[in-house]
Amino acid sequence: MSLKRFIIFFLFFLLTSCAYKEVQVPSVYLTLATEGFQGRTLKGRVFFQGELFFLNDNNSSGGSYGTFYTTADELILILTPPLSTEIFIYWKRGEEVRVLNTSKKKVYTIKIKELRDIDFPSYFLGLKERERSFKKGFFSGEYRFSDKDLQGTLESNLLKLNWKIKEIAFTEETLPRPDWKDFKEKDIKLIF
Repeated sequence: MSLKRFIIFFLFFLLTSCAYKEVQVPSVYLTLATEGFQGRTLKGRVFFQGELFFLNDNNSSGGSYGTFYTTADELILILTPPLSTEIFIYWKRGEEVRVLNTSKKKVYTIKIKELRDIDFPSYFLGLKERERSFKKGFFSGEYRFSDKDLQGTLESNLLKLNWKIKEIAFTEETLPRPDWKDFKEKDIKLIF
C-alpha cells in the first residue's frame, strides 16, 4: 500500500516539477523598454561571469554576484567575487571605462576612444539591440541579450562575458560613485 502511494507521489512530483513554467519579465523592465530611462535610476542584482583567452590559455572566473546602478548616462557595477575583493566598473557617457580594485587601491582606465560613445546602459539591459556583430582590426565578436530571461553575452576572440540580471527596480538612491583620489592609476591601451 505504501509503495503505491510513494509511486503516485513521485509521479505527481515529477510531472509538476518538470512542467513548463513561464518566466515573468519584471514590469520595471517592460516599462523601461517602452518608455526609456526618462531621468530614472535603476538598481538591481546581477550574476557576472567572464573568461579571457590569451595565448591558448583559458582564464575563467567562477562568476560573482554584484549590484548595479544605472541611468541613461552612467553605469556602475559593483562585483563581489567569492574569494576576492570588491571590484567597481564605472562608465559615464563621454568618458573612459574605469575598473577599480578596492583592496589594491588601483584604478585601471581602459583607453579606447570608441568606448566613450557606446550606450552601455542600453546594451547591458538589452534595450537597444538584441544581437550585434562587431569587428575592429583583428578584434571581432558578437553581443546577444535575451529579454525573456534578462541574460546577456559578449563573446569575442579575446574574451567572453555573461551576465544575468536577477533583480531590477527603480530607485531614488543616489549613485554610489567611486572615489579614486588615493588610488594608483594605470592606463590600459588596447590596439585594435
